[in-house]
Amino acid sequence: MNVEQHEKALRELSERFRTNPKESNVQEEIKKLLGENGFLYGLKEYLRTKVNGEISPKLKERYNTARPYFELREKIENQIIASEDWVSYFQNIDLTELRDFSNNLSLCSSHDLKTLMLVTIQALKSFIDNKEEESEKCLVIHELYLKLKTSLSSEIPFPSGDSYEDYLGLRNYREEIENARVSGSICPSCGSHDIKSFGQNWKCRTCGREFRKHMQRTED
Repeated sequence: MNVEQHEKALRELSERFRTNPKESNVQEEIKKLLGENGFLYGLKEYLRTKVNGEISPKLKERYNTARPYFELREKIENQIIASEDWVSYFQNIDLTELRDFSNNLSLCSSHDLKTLMLVTIQALKSFIDNKEEESEKCLVIHELYLKLKTSLSSEIPFPSGDSYEDYLGLRNYREEIENARVSGSICPSCGSHDIKSFGQNWKCRTCGREFRKHMQRTED
């Protein structure tokens, strides 16, 4: 449905509601066309609730003008998006609803598209980190990410390629870096594998950096 079709459908529903306000489902259909239900509405309400929980009455009083207050909300929202457990969130999202939404991005505002882009990037990272990249939910989110990238390409100079594939390809490297202090297999500074034991430290023969050993705990 394009914008003209959307506006026509909304006018028709409004007329139906005006002439017969008790007609079943018409209010729900209006809410759907207005974006007051479905995936995007649920996501925006989820983020709004999370942001509100981070803003105390005293903090709100400090930002007594509109612009600084909304800048604060945007900053907090971005922090929440970056730290949220998106795998758990998307487990509760209906797959068909997500697909349907992905096919109607033209009805979204630019601001909503940018928020969605941030969410999909973090969600895809979470699925990859959890080794759930083959799940159907992850594949649909990846499709949504690619469509968002196309929709926003005139506003945001995205790098070429697919960041999802890049992040997936570097998963083993990230895991090796995380375990470097235990395994001594890689230098966290330069990525070299030319490492030697040096007392309580590991030492990289390539860059000369030393990093402390961590002993892996064993269960009793």
